[in-house]
Amino acid sequence: MAKKSEKHSDEKILELAKERFKNCQNFWSPVYLEALDDLKFRAGHQWDSALLADRKLKGRPHLTINKIPQFVRQIANEMRQNKPAIKVYPVDDKADIEVAKIRSGIIRNIEYSSKAAVAYNTAGECAVDRSIGFFRLATDYCSHDSFDQEIKIIPVYNPFSCYIDPASQEIDGSDSNYGFVFDEVSKYQLESEYPEAECFEAGNWDSLVDGEWFHEDRCRVVEYFYKDFKKITLYKLDVFGEALIVEDEKDIPEGAVVVEKREAIKPQVKWCKIIGNKILEKSDWPGSWIPIIPVFGSRYYLDGRWHRESVS
Repeated sequence: MAKKSEKHSDEKILELAKERFKNCQNFWSPVYLEALDDLKFRAGHQWDSALLADRKLKGRPHLTINKIPQFVRQIANEMRQNKPAIKVYPVDDKADIEVAKIRSGIIRNIEYSSKAAVAYNTAGECAVDRSIGFFRLATDYCSHDSFDQEIKIIPVYNPFSCYIDPASQEIDGSDSNYGFVFDEVSKYQLESEYPEAECFEAGNWDSLVDGEWFHEDRCRVVEYFYKDFKKITLYKLDVFGEALIVEDEKDIPEGAVVVEKREAIKPQVKWCKIIGNKILEKSDWPGSWIPIIPVFGSRYYLDGRWHRESVS
């Protein structure tokens, strides 16, 4: 019975994921097409195609003096010299300066061990030459024979492989309710990595070909992050003169006085790995935000939507 219920749940997750992916495609495709034009302009494709064809036909010169890479490198080098870094500050009278220093040290170690500068610089340069870049947060085992996990800051070399919630307004994407990281993987590579996937059962692949998630020789592989919200009750307690906040009534210690309580909505981030029409893996992500962080170039709000600019 549990397996049947879980399958039903997976079907609902998959249905919503595909609907959200389609919404992201409709929203981000025009943005990414403009970004691709910017990237081509940086690469030296700076003539209008019709005008270029006309000049070639008439045997007229069509020189390109490409100055864009010079300006991209200038800005990118400035970013490398002024390295971004995360610092923790104690902000109220209940904060502990020593704890803030310890947390800052932990974050510095995460940045150092995951070579976060590469992730920051890659995202920044993408924002400069195509208006948008990304980096990611992830957890992974410290080694093949360990059960300990560590946090990593990962570069995204192809920003066109990421989507975040189109409703997001914050510059860092912190208000996103979902996001995707995806790739088109060949059938043979997929079969070697996931031989147990249902799509490789006899005759199954051909029946799934839809020209979108499944093709004759490749398939879309997607990491899907989404927030699951649940209602909780917060209890503000007075425990022998010390303030304490708990989320569950059963966690109230004996002798504590409930000073105040209120209803709240708590987000829990979930993660799924999807291959075509099947969720292969899923788990809780240990955080409250979608771990796909956008880095935008200059942007402005006009006619009901954000417009993004690059150096090109």
